[in-house]
Parts: sequence; structure tokens; C-alpha cells
Amino acid sequence: MKRPEFFGAKRMVIDSITALTLAFSEKQEVRTTISVIQKLLRKIDFTTFLISEKPLGEKGLGSDVEEFVAEGIILLGTLLVKGELKRRMMVVKMRGTRHDMKFYQYTIMKRDEIVITPYPEVT
Repeated sequence: MKRPEFFGAKRMVIDSITALTLAFSEKQEVRTTISVIQKLLRKIDFTTFLISEKPLGEKGLGSDVEEFVAEGIILLGTLLVKGELKRRMMVVKMRGTRHDMKFYQYTIMKRDEIVITPYPEVT
């Protein structure tokens, strides 16, 4: 199946998949729904980003289902450094490719520029 040409999109962002998962009572329903969405969008050659929220203090990602069906997971968060919140990110999973699992600091600049720098080791 080809990507619909009438709107020319190549990427899709679903923000947030967390809201969708709350509609189901069973994790298997969530897994099946996310898997179907993923397969349909892959068939039409879309790069898809599913945004999943992680409540403060939670150890798992989303509803604990997303991480199994996702091709890649990028964890975004903040860290308090000397009284200032710093943004940080880590590639937790990227199927089919090697990657490090270190945190990187990212800064959003003017004109939509994002600067990514190695993050000092944090324990």
C-alpha cells in the first residue's frame, strides 16, 4: 500500500498514545491496538512517532506495552542541576542498530535549532 498522495505527509505524530491506552482495561487490548496502528502506518511508508507520557516517579515507560511494539524509544526528561532544570535525552531502544545508552543534554534555541551535547555522568 502506498502513502496517500493527497496530503503528502511522510511523518505522523500521535500525542499522546497514553490517552488512547486509558480507553482499554486489558494490556492485551492496548498491545493489539498499538500493533495494528504501527502495521497500518508502516504499510503506507510513514515514519511515526508515538508520544507516551511517564508519570513522575514511575519506573516503566507508558503502559508497559509501548516499549515492546516500538522500533525505537527516546526518553526525554529533565534534571535539576544547581537549581536549574536541564533537559536531557537518551536513546533507550533503537531496533536493528547499535547505539550508546548515555544521557545527552539538549537545548532548544531560537529558530527551532536544537543543540545536543554530551551530558556529564550522573549517578
